[in-house]
Amino acid sequence: LCSSLGLSGLVLRWFPILKLHATHRGTQDKDKADCVLVHGVDGTKTVCKLQRVEDEAELSLSSFFVYRSLRYFQIGGSTFLPACFSVSAHLHYIRSVSTQGLTIGEVHKRKRIFGLN
Repeated sequence: LCSSLGLSGLVLRWFPILKLHATHRGTQDKDKADCVLVHGVDGTKTVCKLQRVEDEAELSLSSFFVYRSLRYFQIGGSTFLPACFSVSAHLHYIRSVSTQGLTIGEVHKRKRIFGLN
């Protein structure tokens, strides 16, 4: 029995798609999902843990997952998009932020996106 369990663990390690089918099952209810299956452009399949944002003030930032060091946020129904930020800002905005700091709303939004440091 122990040898067959060890062998099954080895087979699941060699064939990740079998491990995926053995340990996860699909659901149509996105609120009950705790993982997301990501299909890479190179054909790989990766299971990522779905994380929920505690502050539900903005519904567009309600859940996200991390894949290859990027956070993908749920937008709309079942679409996830990476967090993209533009580094081009007006000089007036940069000066006001550097002298006055960020607004409370912007601080809360960035904490929801990036988490606590």
